[in-house]
Amino acid sequence: MGSSIKRHRRKQWEEFALLLKNKTRIETFNKAFNMVSAMSGLYEIEAKPIWDFLQKINPVSIVEIGRCMGGSLWMFGCACANLKKVLSIDIESYELSDPLLEEWFKYYKVDCDIKVEDSTQYQTNQMWDFVFIDGGHTGSIVKSDIKIWKDHCKYIGFHDFADKGSKNKHIRVYTDVVEEIQKAQKENNWKQIGQRGRSEIIFKT
Repeated sequence: MGSSIKRHRRKQWEEFALLLKNKTRIETFNKAFNMVSAMSGLYEIEAKPIWDFLQKINPVSIVEIGRCMGGSLWMFGCACANLKKVLSIDIESYELSDPLLEEWFKYYKVDCDIKVEDSTQYQTNQMWDFVFIDGGHTGSIVKSDIKIWKDHCKYIGFHDFADKGSKNKHIRVYTDVVEEIQKAQKENNWKQIGQRGRSEIIFKT
């Protein structure tokens, strides 16, 4: 989508932009999700467990791979009361939302680094509390993302790899992604924290 907004999402985008400009922060899931559901890329059945998990671990630092218009990143910011550092990586530039997101986090004294680059080429030596991988949905891309982050986070989550047995609205099936996640879980002895419809899953590393 880049910097453009599809016509049928224009109203939702304008509402989201106003929310960011006004530095609005919502501390309850239902209200937060209702305000940005069209901008988040998450269904409610997926977003609620992630919100609850973040409130439980109360991370200081998070990484999101795959930002799109930024609705989920904003919700993560609302859910995390003690957040101090955010890194968001997407291969596309979203000129309409990226600056507004940075200003929103800055207002709440969160160091926000929004990057436009290939996540599989990123390098880090920092430790993060939570990494959420929702970028390229192929086995090879997810494998590369896992390799980069597996030793640099306390918890790692994945989104958008639904299988045929899921009961939510997903219809896409990424068998190779599921295989790479399962392989990584076994090789790294990750403890599974939660899963809903195989559309999102979180592990303790």
